[in-house]
Amino acid sequence: MNTALERDQDRQQLITRRSLMLLAGQSVAALVLLGRAGELQLIKGAAYNLLSEENRISIRIVPPPRGQLLDRKGNPLAVNQQSYRAVILREEVKDLEAVLNRFADVVDLSPDDRIRIGKEFRRGRNFSPVVLKSNLSWNEMARLEILTPELPGVSVDSAAQRFYPLGAAAAHVLGYLGAPDEDEIDNDNEPLMGVSGFQIGKTGAEQAYDGTLRGRAGGLQLEVNAKGRVVQELKRTPPVAGKNLQLTLDGDLQQAMYDRLSQERSAAAVVMDVHSGAIYAMGSSPAFDPNIFTQTIPQDLWQQLNSDPTKPLMNKVFGGTYPPGSTFKPITALAALTAGVIAPETTVTCTGQTTLGTHTFHCWKKGGHGTVNLTQAIAQSCDCFFYETARRAGIDRIAQTAHAMGLGQISGFGLSGEHHGLIPDRAWKRRVFKQDWTVADSFVCGIGQGYVTASILQLAIMTARIANGGMNVKPTLLAEEVTRVSATPIGFNPAHIAAIQQGMMAVTAPGGTAAAEQIPEPQWHMAGKTGTAQVQAITQAQRDAGFDVFKLPWEQRHHALFVAYAPEDRPQYALACIIQHGGAGGSVAGPLGRDILRKTQELDPARNFKAV
Repeated sequence: MNTALERDQDRQQLITRRSLMLLAGQSVAALVLLGRAGELQLIKGAAYNLLSEENRISIRIVPPPRGQLLDRKGNPLAVNQQSYRAVILREEVKDLEAVLNRFADVVDLSPDDRIRIGKEFRRGRNFSPVVLKSNLSWNEMARLEILTPELPGVSVDSAAQRFYPLGAAAAHVLGYLGAPDEDEIDNDNEPLMGVSGFQIGKTGAEQAYDGTLRGRAGGLQLEVNAKGRVVQELKRTPPVAGKNLQLTLDGDLQQAMYDRLSQERSAAAVVMDVHSGAIYAMGSSPAFDPNIFTQTIPQDLWQQLNSDPTKPLMNKVFGGTYPPGSTFKPITALAALTAGVIAPETTVTCTGQTTLGTHTFHCWKKGGHGTVNLTQAIAQSCDCFFYETARRAGIDRIAQTAHAMGLGQISGFGLSGEHHGLIPDRAWKRRVFKQDWTVADSFVCGIGQGYVTASILQLAIMTARIANGGMNVKPTLLAEEVTRVSATPIGFNPAHIAAIQQGMMAVTAPGGTAAAEQIPEPQWHMAGKTGTAQVQAITQAQRDAGFDVFKLPWEQRHHALFVAYAPEDRPQYALACIIQHGGAGGSVAGPLGRDILRKTQELDPARNFKAV
């Protein structure tokens, strides 16, 4: 009995222990499950909820309308036009390459298009469409509609397309738009930069004022299903449109200038106000149609534009620098007048050459000009007079004067790509060449050759400062800045500036190098200065044989330059122009400058302004 009882008790204790162990195990498991559930709910709940919401909710960035660019009369220079584009949603595509191949049967896709689409496809946000092709034609849209079942994820929507009414006529100054490159996307915190099809300013005013024109992005919060199809719109934040900007340009003058420049193989010109600095027209020819950059530009066209020796992509007004030639002579004269080493009545006898040691420096006129004073020397562009004037003034005074008149430095008028040119002095040559400056160097630089280079814009600034009596006017492209312009005196003696003006008026008078190019209407008469910039030195053998610049290959011919202001008795407009490799200055560039200044005064942009 006792033994059986003990066995029953042992069995009961064993069952009890097993029950307790099972209960303990269940409790531990329950605690683990509760802990995990707590972790998921309390600690990681927000993260998982966010992931769930991201699968259900699509946040789409809405690009703002880009601000327009307007001319001084309120006429459009860069506007937005409605266009249609094909887009693709990555969530609905299993084989991108197959879809692109079928799409290309309807709409042309270049290799560059395919590369771009692939990058955007990999980089883009969930449920954000990738642009396949912009600016679709009606025929392309109709064919796409027919093929919709064969193009999963592809649809057509509307978008704003940038349009430039003046086309090539204003290409360099307005610039164009393009997709941001990888560096721009990585270095810009703006979410718009990663949106497929979004474009930013790449050159010209579009680039310079991109931040103002761009506006601020809006957003759409959409509920989507597993395939990315929109179920409903949950929230909308409208974008803020970019600001419209009014420029100082006169659209009619800009077009007229380009039409005239296009008659030359390679030329550039700029017109600015001598008092306010407003840029009324700025043109470079040949140019390009900026509207072609609204889509991916064909590779062969891009290579053609880059390899063209006339450089159609470059704004020659400020993107290139050239020896100013004789247009620099007023600077040499002003430096000498300021230093007191010559006076307006000072004379020099020109025999056609000046000897310095064993070297002979020639005047452009074989046989010389005889005895000339300052006015006559500027009017006839006598090299020998300015050899002597440069010797007396010295290069450091010439450099100081040139800088004060706007040469050899960035004007800061807003657009990128501006070159500063070069105004040498003693310290510069010693630093660069480890050599001392010589009188021969002064001779050559005194007539705007040798080391001296300047942009066409800088020559226009120089001309404006001469025309306005020595005021520190600076160029501007924004109409709103003109009202804030307050030019101050540079510090030159007004009598010295007047002496330079007298010489420039004599240039277009009988006996001057541009007399034949004077504007016919007396009320529009101009004062100016011709210039011929040698691309290569002329040897004595060439001179003896009767040198003819037009027998040289085009790229070896001299540049022809002309600067002028008008009306000569009450200056308002300053001009500088160049015909690359045009040959002799006055007879080649003079007519170009005359035609542009005449048209400028006919349109009179300074008095035709309509604030918007």
